[in-house]
Amino acid sequence: MGVALLLALVFVACVAFVVGVVYLIVRSTMRAEREREARWAEWAAGLGGQFVPGSGGFFFRTPALVVVPHGYAWVRLDKYVVSTGKTSTTYTRARARFTLGFGPRFRVSAEGILSAVGKALGAQDLLLDDPAFDPRFVIKGDSPDAIRWAWTPLARQAALHLGGPNVTSTGDELTALVLGTLNRPEDLGAMVAMVGELASFRIPELAALASAAEATLQFPTDGSTPPTIRLATSRGEVMAALGREGLAMRIVDERGLPPLEVTIEGGHAHGLAGGLLSDDARALLPRVGVCRIKSGDGLVWLSWRGTPDARTFRAGAELLVELAGGGAARGAFR
Repeated sequence: MGVALLLALVFVACVAFVVGVVYLIVRSTMRAEREREARWAEWAAGLGGQFVPGSGGFFFRTPALVVVPHGYAWVRLDKYVVSTGKTSTTYTRARARFTLGFGPRFRVSAEGILSAVGKALGAQDLLLDDPAFDPRFVIKGDSPDAIRWAWTPLARQAALHLGGPNVTSTGDELTALVLGTLNRPEDLGAMVAMVGELASFRIPELAALASAAEATLQFPTDGSTPPTIRLATSRGEVMAALGREGLAMRIVDERGLPPLEVTIEGGHAHGLAGGLLSDDARALLPRVGVCRIKSGDGLVWLSWRGTPDARTFRAGAELLVELAGGGAARGAFR
């Protein structure tokens, strides 16, 4: 046997060995991945969630994910791999959109050496007045009150359970990353609870208002619009939604009001000509607090900065009914 032939056989054997090893590694990895996905799917189904299969091949694949409800949000959980070319890092990722359509912007990361040095030198980060949470996490954001509101006790407890999650909010969507692939149900549950609590920002407040005002909090089936409070009245349905500036309610204008924009404060409608309000509407002015009324495009709007209590909310709805309709002999505008 010639030397060239021997070298060729050795080369072929080496290539076959490498291919075989790669094949076994790929096969083992794919089997482990299918087993993980099956565990995640079973876990999600037990919580009323669903499994969404991945697509593509082994090297270019959209990962499978599970979608799980928590609070007033749906959380998408998947495996996320960051590659630098030579190495890669695997994370468990959870994402959710704010149910209201908006939320505070922030970044939360585990306390590290650099951040600890920064604190020692006087760098400031937001504190939540939680003796267990504050020493272990660094929070950066520009809306301290909203961030404190979003990080409920359950969200903080879940973050502490996870150890070192990185959580980022763009104001529209939340993304949380934890190093490695989570498999234990309690860890997956903590990930979903943390992001679901954050994404449910201020929805419990709306739910409590709707309940106290004997109204209904309704969520769109496709999530394309924010949830609304709906209150049935003698002149049709009053609809209310919470925006960045506060709560606004509206009703269909049945009387064809002229365009107007009025501030109500201290029981007086500033900027509204005398004699235009009915007696019933005037009696409601002290009960609606500080608010603004607008009309146009076939609607009458009433808005507050912030969120009113249930009694103020009901009074605002009654005022809208008077403005938009009233009775034939005692209409809001004479």
